[in-house]
Amino acid sequence: MLQLLASGRQAHVQGFTERLIDLLLEHGARLDTEGGLFAALYHTVEHRGQREVAAMLHERGVRADLPTAAGLGRLDLVRTFFDDGGSLVEGADDVWRRTVRAGATASDDEILADALLAASVNGWDEVVSFLLDRRADVNGVRPWGPFPVTPLHGAAWAGWPRVVTLLVGRGADPALREPTHGGTALDWARHAGRDEAIEAFRRLGVAG
Repeated sequence: MLQLLASGRQAHVQGFTERLIDLLLEHGARLDTEGGLFAALYHTVEHRGQREVAAMLHERGVRADLPTAAGLGRLDLVRTFFDDGGSLVEGADDVWRRTVRAGATASDDEILADALLAASVNGWDEVVSFLLDRRADVNGVRPWGPFPVTPLHGAAWAGWPRVVTLLVGRGADPALREPTHGGTALDWARHAGRDEAIEAFRRLGVAG
């Protein structure tokens, strides 16, 4: 039930989400099903308020690893997954691995790319900058639900113009096409009706 609530928008639009979460917890809902956190972060592409729902779940005890902390915009937590030498600590993707990758392991570069995509889709430019400074691949293609996309596709899809501008400025290639539909990031912004992101591409001189 928590995952269903996390993925939907109507309860949040009506202002009921927080009360419903607490009601479910009072009646035995389990917070250790961390998939609810990803469900909220994923559905930011449909309703930006889902970032707040994700934060509600985290505040009530749902654990965050590096990718989920990046999706939450929690730069303070993101920093804790790096050691003093700038390398990822062990278990930096333990939640993501179990809830999104179905237990599949990933390299450090792939974990960084997962985190960058989560931050980009959820519109956290400070986290995006931090991860890029730690050599996250600005053009890396990673799965977001059923779609393998770049961070620029994710930011355009969800409609975050500041992140679009930041990514392009840091080397994101707007000509890249995702493998499922063959669309560019600008195509995704147009398909989703993200006028602010479309305008950001225009200001950057990206057309097509």
